[in-house]
Amino acid sequence: MKSNPNLFIVFSPLQIINAIEAIHHFKCKNNILVINYKPCQDKNNTQMDDLAGYHKWDEVIKVGSGGRRSKFLIYVSLIKRLKKVQYDHVFVAGFTSAIYTILANLKKNKLFLIDDGVGTISEYNHILAPNKPIKLRLKHMRFWLFGIRTKFTDRIDLFTCFNLKPLPHISVERNNLSWFQKEYASDAIMGNSVYFLGTIHRDGEGYEAYVKILDNFLREQSVKVIYVPHRYEKIKKSLRLILDKYNVEVRQLGMPVEIYFLTKKIIPYLVAGTASSAFFTLKLLYPNTKYKAIYHLTKESEAYNLEEINKYLSGIGVEVLDFKGGNYANK
Repeated sequence: MKSNPNLFIVFSPLQIINAIEAIHHFKCKNNILVINYKPCQDKNNTQMDDLAGYHKWDEVIKVGSGGRRSKFLIYVSLIKRLKKVQYDHVFVAGFTSAIYTILANLKKNKLFLIDDGVGTISEYNHILAPNKPIKLRLKHMRFWLFGIRTKFTDRIDLFTCFNLKPLPHISVERNNLSWFQKEYASDAIMGNSVYFLGTIHRDGEGYEAYVKILDNFLREQSVKVIYVPHRYEKIKKSLRLILDKYNVEVRQLGMPVEIYFLTKKIIPYLVAGTASSAFFTLKLLYPNTKYKAIYHLTKESEAYNLEEINKYLSGIGVEVLDFKGGNYANK
């Protein structure tokens, strides 16, 4: 008899990596992938399509086309389709209002939150651990017209690479990326370059301060530096000048940095950047690599979350550097 299916709902490349790892960790059979395309984010959506090919799914459901058109009626149709089935495990990352509404209508034995970067830390500390209800936008009351529930009360457990404490209402399964490490990292060779992971600055806030701290960091390097832009990052003139000043190679990977190192059989010598979630995943894959996280605050309102993240980074052996003047508050 075929087992109940497992459902994975994703909207970023890292989530697909973690979904595949979950399949092997929990020994899941009969797996359904729902890819929720983000509007006008071609690089994100293309990487998700590529990464989906790392596992043979029993079914792949693609939601939206990446355009700006409202997906409300698409969600209505999706929910009506998914609610007909009893699921063994359901895995999601991040509780958007849409995801929350989908989950409220599913029959499932267990629900797990998988990582979509360092946002897991904030969700754990501010929502899951204190057991706070997740607030919906008023527009989601529209689902009621179609007989769709919006109230969600299920237990949420974690499958995470972060060292988070289990609680009476939350179990924590550790994601060590063991399958990817076993499949791809065993015969890798240590490199001799520094990889600096870029970041994005919404509305341009903190950008020139970022250029300043990068200048300070590059001045201290004695080996080749490779700058890896974030998939949403646009390199402006001031940053380009600094990169050219130190003969830094800009390398567009076209895939998550974890998959790049794994498939190219590279053990990075040193990885640097700001508070990137890649530090946590790469530390699991390459524990002997050196890691340096540079304190960079793009908005004053982010100070508390950044302090939390840097605390976790220090806890796993990442060196946190503070170049004065390298943040929004004291630029």
